[in-house]
Amino acid sequence: MIKSRTMMSDDATRTGGAPSRRPRRTLSLADRLVRVPIGFLWLGVLTIVALPVMIYMTCLYWAVRWISALFPKNRATRANRADREERVA
Repeated sequence: MIKSRTMMSDDATRTGGAPSRRPRRTLSLADRLVRVPIGFLWLGVLTIVALPVMIYMTCLYWAVRWISALFPKNRATRANRADREERVA
């Protein structure tokens, strides 16, 4: 097995002790100044995109329910169908 210098095993069964609470890799200055802000911006983009989709899908759901309530279908239940076959065990 190849062991990395930056990766520490958190598996207590392999090391024989309690899992480490240290981060696997320390954040560099580039991580803090570039990657973290980009991550937060991406989270904002996902929120901006997801909220209108959720609202649209909810409105579509209620519109379909209201329209289907206007045109009820009188269907026989499964037990009352004329073409129902009797099962032979």
